Parts: sequence; structure tokens; C-alpha cells
Amino acid sequence: MADLGGHLVSVLPLLAAYLDRPCEPSPYAPVSRHYWNEAYLDLSSLGPEVDAQEPVGAAPGDLVDWAAVGRRVRSALTAFAARVDEEPARAAALRQFLRERPDVRRYATFRAVQERRGDLWPDWPARLRDGAPGRGDYDPAVVRRHECAQWLAHEQLGRLATRLASRGVGLSLDLPLGSHPGGYDTWSESRLFARAVSTGAPPDAFFAEGQRWGFPPLLPQVSRRDAHAHLRACLAHQMRIATMLRVDHVMGLHRLYWVPEGLEGRDGVYVSYPADELWAVLSLESHRHRCRVVGEDLGTVPRSVRRALGAHGALGTWVAEFELGAEGDAPARPPRRCVASLDTHDLPPFAAFWAALDIDQDEALGLVPPRRARRLRRERAALRTRVRAGLGLPAAAGADRVVPALIEALGASRAEAVIVAMEDLWLETRPQNVPGTTDEVPNWRRRAARSLDDVDRPGDATTILARLDRARRGRRGR
Repeated sequence: MADLGGHLVSVLPLLAAYLDRPCEPSPYAPVSRHYWNEAYLDLSSLGPEVDAQEPVGAAPGDLVDWAAVGRRVRSALTAFAARVDEEPARAAALRQFLRERPDVRRYATFRAVQERRGDLWPDWPARLRDGAPGRGDYDPAVVRRHECAQWLAHEQLGRLATRLASRGVGLSLDLPLGSHPGGYDTWSESRLFARAVSTGAPPDAFFAEGQRWGFPPLLPQVSRRDAHAHLRACLAHQMRIATMLRVDHVMGLHRLYWVPEGLEGRDGVYVSYPADELWAVLSLESHRHRCRVVGEDLGTVPRSVRRALGAHGALGTWVAEFELGAEGDAPARPPRRCVASLDTHDLPPFAAFWAALDIDQDEALGLVPPRRARRLRRERAALRTRVRAGLGLPAAAGADRVVPALIEALGASRAEAVIVAMEDLWLETRPQNVPGTTDEVPNWRRRAARSLDDVDRPGDATTILARLDRARRGRRGR
């Protein structure tokens, strides 16, 4: 990216996930928002004894077998943890890390108990639910493995951030709205979370029945009692290495939609949060760590949220798949204080959007009734006509011409940053995630069709990014 003029590498959440029993790889349902996912470790750096070969069955284009990945990583870390004390330098660094982060021991103990039992903490005996595991409840070697995993992730991500900074590139990370209902955060700080309630969203044009997202909301009054320490810790964890942090569903600083257990998404209610206090915490951590903030403010958002973004110097989010539906002859006119992109992880890749493949998929899954699907296809056809005209392209121009032209238009816009999803560079049409589905679609399991090495070679991808770089430089006048 540095060689192509890029200044920012953006990733989805890298936070801890369950990759055993259960195996739930969604980056937006982390076991904890305070700890890293060991699946992303560079195992080849652990020593010659560690098998760093690719997981079986994970060739490009296939579905990732996350359970197999988890087994491989656990095996490698177990071997490393068993001999780490034999290497004085590494042993000393690990001890120092654990002295500075004594909370890691409690997290590692929780993971060890969960691995031994194989069920989630709400189903544990009362003694364990209340947070008092004894030595007989876990394997100390598993505790050590998780301690090593967090130390190694801390070290490797720190080195990565330093290496990027030396090339003038920043790292953009992502803070999910909540945590897994059976994860560490809800066990360790159970008093903070509402019981028998799920966060979600009310009915809208995309989900007529509303949504239940499955994770419990924070209790605003309890959070206030300890000066919102949980949020501060979540922010500090990622801002230590990030130059930019995306805050998922930033409206959650103002209000959250609560759906009681046993009710449907349409039956929820909004609960207000102390927005001024939460924005103060966010601003202080941002300043302390020199980390920019991006608020995900898509969809139906109260004006007060966008006023708060501006008042606190945070950037908003502008996504072409939403904005191109508006009437007008200009295809890409994001405002200045935003991060602009063609799509997001919750939307179809742009080539699929352009061909209306997402409408076909939603109709097949029963998410959109046939009559509405026909109307959406007519609207999408009209949108294609407007966009081609706005870009000065022929009437029959396909995604292979529209995507590069739109990316270039974003580059020439006033947007403070432009993010390009890798898969849009090769016109991928299969989504990584389809909101509103579970087992119907292999969410978060489809491996990219091309590797990073493929993207780095001269070709369409590098040509598109070179066009974006020229547009950005032209916008900045250099």
C-alpha cells in the first residue's frame, strides 16, 4: 500500500473469538473486546518446532474451516508455551507483560475453564458463573497458552504498527458494538450487562420485522458508577496500536434498541445512554493515544449523532451503495469529514450490487418478497443509468469500468479518507456476510479468491489503486 501511495490499512475486528466449542468466527461477536484473536498470530515466528503450514482445506477460494484453524493454532501455542521458560529473553518479556496486564490471567483462566467444559458460562454451575473457578476446573497449561497468545499478539501487532509507521502508513482497527453473550466480558463484568435482553434494530426498509443481534447491552447506570471503565478499556486496548478506530454503530453512544428475551425485533424499545459522558471518554482516549475516530453512522440516525461527530472532530461514514440511490447527476459526492467507500462488510461487493445479485439472493433467502424484489430491480436499473451518465461512461458499461471510475471519483472527492475493499479490486460478487442469516449462508468463512501477493503484482488491482492515488494527489494539489 505504501508503494501505491496508500496511507491507511483497515481491517475488521481482530478480537478474541470462539474457534472450538462453540465455533463462532464472526468478528462482531467477540469473546472479549479487551483481548486479541490468536488465529491471526504469525506462527512462523515462534520457532522451528512450530508447524506453520497452511491449514488443510483452506486453499484460496474455499471456505475456511475455522475449527481446523483453531486446532492448529492451539497446537502451535501449546508447544511454544511449554518451552517459553527455557528462553530467558522471551520468558522475561512474558513476565513483564503479565505484571503490566494482571487482568490477562483472569481472562486466560476463563478460557481454560470454557475449553475444559465445552459449554458457555450461562450453563455453568453457580460457583463458576459467579466467577470463582478453582484449580480443579481448568488445565494450568491451557491458562499458560492463553497468556502466551495475548503476549505474542501484543508484541506482533506492536511491531506491525511500528513497521507501518516507518512507511507512513497507519493501521485502522474496528470496535464492535458488543460482546458474545457467553463470552468473557459478560462473565467477568456480568453486573454491567442487562439480562434477558438483546440489542438490535427496529423495523426498517431492509428488515421489516426488526433485528435481534444477540448480545446484551450495557446498563448505562452501572457503567456510569465506575466512570465507564469498561468502554475506556475497550478503546485503550486497540488505540494503543491504531492510528484510526472505527466505532461500530456509533449511535450506541446515544441510545440502543433493546429487545426483551422471547419477543421479536419489532417489539423492542430505545434506551438512552449518557452521550456526553461517553463522548468525553472516547475523546480523552483518542487524544491520549493520538488515534482518529470514525463513527459508523449508516442508516436511520438522529441528527444529534452527526452533530456529536462534528463537535468532537470524529469522522462519519459515507458508503456509495447507500448514497448512489439518491436522485442527482453526480455519482459520488461524499462530504469532507468522512471515510468514503463503495460498500461495507455488511453489504454485497460492489460488482454484485451493480448486477443486482444481492436482490436475487435476498429473494431466494426469503428476506425480500417477490413483489418488492421486482420494484428493487427496476430502481437498480435506473440507478445504473444515472451512475453511468454521471461518470461519462457508455450506456452499456459494466462493473469492470464502473468500479475503477467510481473509486477514482471518490479519490477526487472532499472525503478525508477513502477505503477500498480488496475484493472490489477483482470484482468479487460473493458476500462475506449477509445480515439476517445464520446457517443459510457461510458468513465469515469464505476465503478471498486472491492472496495479498496476487494483489501486489501488476494488474487491474494495482492499476485501480494507482488511479486512486493520482486522484487523491490531485485533490490535495500535489
